[in-house]
Amino acid sequence: MYLKITLSIKLIIGPLLLIASTIALADEYLITDLGTLGGIWSGASDLNEQGYVVGLSSVSSGAQHGYVWDGVMMHDLGTPSVYLVSGANAINDSNQTAGFANGEFQSQYAYLWEDSIWTYLGTLPDLDYSSTTDINNANQIVGYSFMLGPGGGSLGWIWESDTLTSLGTLGGERSSANGINEIGEIVGYAQIYNPDTLINHACLWTGGGITDLGVLPGEINSAASDINESGQICGSSSHQQSTYPFLTVTIPCLWDDGSIIELELLPGYVRGAASAINDNCQIIGWMNTSLSGGSSRAFIWEDGVMTNLNQLIPAGSNWILKSASDINNLGQIVGTGEAPNGETHGYLLSPDTTGIHEYENNPPPSYLITGNFPDPFIVSTTIHYSLPEPSEVMIEIYDVLGRRVEISTEGDHSSGEYQFVWNAQGQPSGVYLYRIQAGNYSEVRKMVLLK
Repeated sequence: MYLKITLSIKLIIGPLLLIASTIALADEYLITDLGTLGGIWSGASDLNEQGYVVGLSSVSSGAQHGYVWDGVMMHDLGTPSVYLVSGANAINDSNQTAGFANGEFQSQYAYLWEDSIWTYLGTLPDLDYSSTTDINNANQIVGYSFMLGPGGGSLGWIWESDTLTSLGTLGGERSSANGINEIGEIVGYAQIYNPDTLINHACLWTGGGITDLGVLPGEINSAASDINESGQICGSSSHQQSTYPFLTVTIPCLWDDGSIIELELLPGYVRGAASAINDNCQIIGWMNTSLSGGSSRAFIWEDGVMTNLNQLIPAGSNWILKSASDINNLGQIVGTGEAPNGETHGYLLSPDTTGIHEYENNPPPSYLITGNFPDPFIVSTTIHYSLPEPSEVMIEIYDVLGRRVEISTEGDHSSGEYQFVWNAQGQPSGVYLYRIQAGNYSEVRKMVLLK
């Protein structure tokens, strides 16, 4: 017999900060509701290797602000200067955040957020507006500058050392930089020279040059969205639907060692795109049941297998994962979906590799964890438990992302009551899980560290 444990945590901190976090331990993933900044919706754009997440959220006034979620709470980044709207698109491991601010008439301006300061990144000559798309650990930021209107153009750029540099095109007039890896290789798309048709191809900028990555057989356009440290690239290839030329058919794909590989969609889905790839060649994205409207679902592709992410979370979680936007090297995934309350929220998925979510054997009633005190706690807490018979005891503590932060082999104990003191010095605030294993008995509880 297997017992599954679901933990629900709801924290409300500050008048403008609403955190609605639900953590469900499933066979594949923990799912965390990132909540909102006091409004009714949010979306997650990117995350770093520490599990910090950035994105956009509505605030209580209805405006949109960028945020950083630190594993416990969503922090409002505010807006630069006199703007009312901001967003966060990407974050590196130093928590430097690439974002934007919106002005009037759909104008947009690229910004870097660091140490609570917004820094304007500028725009390319002859183009009025700009936006960021990605940032690496060398604080190189990529994005694009553009003009509004039917005749407006756009050009991809890289920002480094306080300088914005155009990346050029494949002979046409448009380009966009969408992703950058740690060695400064950049991917996106660029218009090729064709006097009759506007055609964009996925491209790679490296060493000051640009490479046309081509398209899948039978396709016309393509765009690259992300690149990992091995140079593997994900994105999509597309064509216009023949009967209804205003509809675009997009197909997720992988560029690997000179080849273009189609990521075959699951039955019932007719279009999709790959959003991000990690160093393990795990690719995430979205797929849709229709060329116009329809239902979108998040996917993960690994070792040639496409899986609907909704099949990897508990059926009882009441989530609908509609899109996945980024994946880090720990396999954590962020995206946007329909939360159990019916609102659109950002989410975080963390691989459940700890095995702490289930155990065999009915726990003998005389084994007992009476809990930990204090809880919440600031520095240390004491876990109390009792044993009905001599047992070898092991205590493990995990953070909310499923990473083990401490293990203590207590050794053989005779029957009786015991306590274990956990000193959380050096650990960040957040929700932690502790598991006590005594013989064949195992039990999991949660606790909250506040600093």
